[in-house]
Amino acid sequence: MEHPGAIRLNVLWRRLIDFEEERQSARDKKMKSFKLLKGFVRFLITLGSPLTWLLTSPRKARGTPLHPAAASSSAKAAAGTIGTLSVRATVAILVVTAGITYAVTVDSPMKRVLTLGASPITLYDTLSDSNTGYGSCSGILTDPRGGAPAGKFTQTFVVPAGTGVITDVTVPCSQWLSFQASIYRGGQRLASGTVPAGQDWAQYAVDLGRVAVTPGETLSLVLEDPTNPTGVGFWQARTNSDVYPQEGLTVDNPCLWAQGAHPAVDASLFDLVARIDGQTH
Repeated sequence: MEHPGAIRLNVLWRRLIDFEEERQSARDKKMKSFKLLKGFVRFLITLGSPLTWLLTSPRKARGTPLHPAAASSSAKAAAGTIGTLSVRATVAILVVTAGITYAVTVDSPMKRVLTLGASPITLYDTLSDSNTGYGSCSGILTDPRGGAPAGKFTQTFVVPAGTGVITDVTVPCSQWLSFQASIYRGGQRLASGTVPAGQDWAQYAVDLGRVAVTPGETLSLVLEDPTNPTGVGFWQARTNSDVYPQEGLTVDNPCLWAQGAHPAVDASLFDLVARIDGQTH
């Protein structure tokens, strides 16, 4: 430091004192900010936040004196610890704040979905049971034997406990025509999907989306509205035993040829070959 002329001893001493006071003031301000931050972190800890690692750092026992030679290095270490703690605390506060915001903004139903999830559930299944082909009318108008009007298959079922939605149904295909697989509540059609013509008895899964249902209610799976028939028969498979005694299959046979083999409305003791899948609540 340069200064014009000679510096008197009292002036030099005054400047040294002023410099030390400024240094002490700056240090006090820094320590005050640190104490406020430290107090806030302790407050978060009392709320059960897992932040105890923030304040864990190696410390010497209070009764152990510091040697003069170690005083400078200890001061530097303390300053380093303060800086590290400030960064950690800032990050932790951001994490805690984000967690609180998420907990407030996510509503209770969504929390239940995120926590519990939904599991697959089968409402009805006879795909592997012994069965026999059963014919109804295809709706064809050009065959002299009479394939019109079109028939349909209606299988009632009870929604089992824990079911929240129906998602899809699986039924056998027919080489002669395409048709609709629908879910009904009474006379209300809840959902429907197309089963395309394919190899006889090949299983085809129809995606119905998410059909909300109530456990214990009785619904119907209906195979109906055949299209583009190339034969007079709308064939499906019926079980050879009553797999679901509390439920039933009804086959509508409105055309003349079908009435020669079965009643016009056949309330069968057996069940439709199909599977109905969904998800739990």
